[in-house]
Amino acid sequence: MMRSFVDRLRFAGMHNLLQIAGVMLITILPVILICLYDPAFFNCITQNITLHPMPLRLFRWGMILFFMFFWPYIVRKFGKHCDASEGQIIGWQAEIFRIAMWVIIFEFLACENILSKLIYLW
Repeated sequence: MMRSFVDRLRFAGMHNLLQIAGVMLITILPVILICLYDPAFFNCITQNITLHPMPLRLFRWGMILFFMFFWPYIVRKFGKHCDASEGQIIGWQAEIFRIAMWVIIFEFLACENILSKLIYLW
């Protein structure tokens, strides 16, 4: 018996991934359209970003801290939604330090541009 395309995606675990990708595409689509139809408006946005780095830096670090503090709650809710065992949920909760360190490293390298500052000082 042939399964439908959606059933095959659900079986492969891709159904949730496609839902997330669809939401991300719908979210970013207005920005893409604005960039294509009004480049001056996009330049205004990037100019405001470069003129106000401190509030954006505080926002990024606030989001990292929010993510770290609410990680156990998010994992527990997601684990119960996906019918994960208690051992799996505890294992996922233990990963917060590894995830947080990678996010902080990315923040320093990409957003704070520490690497190019060190090369410039050298």
